[in-house]
Amino acid sequence: MITFLSSVKSNLQLVATASICKILGDFGKIISLYLKDETECVVLKPTRSEDFWLNIKCETLKKRISEVLNVTNNRTNLLNITFCPDLDCLFDVYFDGFRVDLTDKPWKLLTTSRSRHMVSERFGVPDIAMGFGQKFVIVSYRRPVKRIKTFDNFTQVAELKSRISDKFKCMSIGIESMVTDFIAEHGSHYIDEYTLGNTVFQVLVYLPVFYDKFYKCVVNNCSESDTALLLSPLYTEYQGRVTSVGSDAVEKWVDTNLQVESKLGHTYISLYGLKNRPELWNEIVALMDKQSVVGLRLNVVSAFIDEPVKRKWFTEVLDNHMKLRELNL
Repeated sequence: MITFLSSVKSNLQLVATASICKILGDFGKIISLYLKDETECVVLKPTRSEDFWLNIKCETLKKRISEVLNVTNNRTNLLNITFCPDLDCLFDVYFDGFRVDLTDKPWKLLTTSRSRHMVSERFGVPDIAMGFGQKFVIVSYRRPVKRIKTFDNFTQVAELKSRISDKFKCMSIGIESMVTDFIAEHGSHYIDEYTLGNTVFQVLVYLPVFYDKFYKCVVNNCSESDTALLLSPLYTEYQGRVTSVGSDAVEKWVDTNLQVESKLGHTYISLYGLKNRPELWNEIVALMDKQSVVGLRLNVVSAFIDEPVKRKWFTEVLDNHMKLRELNL
C-alpha cells in the first residue's frame, strides 16, 4: 500500500498548531519539544522545499524515549496493484499508513489546504484527471525499513514542561474554551510512532468501462500479459508519472529504464515494467533512500492528563470539534 507523510515537525511533541487539520501542514518549522529535556527527540525535516506535503527525512538527536522496532530486509518483486473507484478511495490508499486518533479518514484533515492542482501534481496526473466520475488504479512498491515508536509507558513517565502541565491542571471540566485555547496554542496530537523507508508509485486514470474490465480481469486471475496491456495507454485515460516519496534519482532512473512500447507503436513509462526483471529491481532498490517517512501514528495529547475524568472530557471536546471539521470539509 502507498503511505506518505505531509510535513511533520518533531517526534514526541505536542504540535503547536491551531487545529488537527494543520498538524501536518504548517510548513518548514521545527517546533520545540514540550518535554523538559528537549534533546530527547527525533527531528523530522522536509526533504524538498517545494513539496513539504509528502517528503520528509529523519535526523536523529537522541532516542532514549523511543525504540527502533522490526527492521525490514530488502524485499523485491512486491508490486501492489490497488483499485480505487473514486477519489476518496484514492486518498484512503495514499494515506494508508497514517493513523490519527479520533478520525477514520486522516487525509481529510491533512489535505484540507491543498489545491486541486497540488493534489494532481503529487499524484502525477493532470488536474482534469481529478474530475468527477474518474476511476483510479495505483501500482506501487513500498519498502519499509524500520519503525520508531515511543515506549509503551511513555505518557506516564514523560516529564512535561511546567507551563504545559500547569495548563492541564488548571483546566476546568465544562469550560470548552480551555480545551480549544490549549489546542490553538500547543496542538492536539503528538507523534507516537513512524516508519522509515521509501515508496515508488504510479497512478493510472480510467473511464468506468475500462476500469471495470480491468477489475473483472484481475478477479478472474488476469495473466501478466493481459495485466500489462490493461495498464497501458490503450486502456488508460491518463498515464500518471512514476513518482518516488524521497528520491529524485529514482524518478530520473525510471524515465530511462522503464519505457515500454505499446501496441500502437508509442513508448510510455510503466512501473509494472519491473515485473520479473530482477536486474531492474536491484537497481531501483539501490537508489531508494531509507529515511523518508512512509507511516505515522498520532495520538491525542489528553493521554498526558493524569485525572481520568478530565482526560475523558478533553478527548470528547476534541472529538466533537474534529467531527464537525470533517463534516465541513
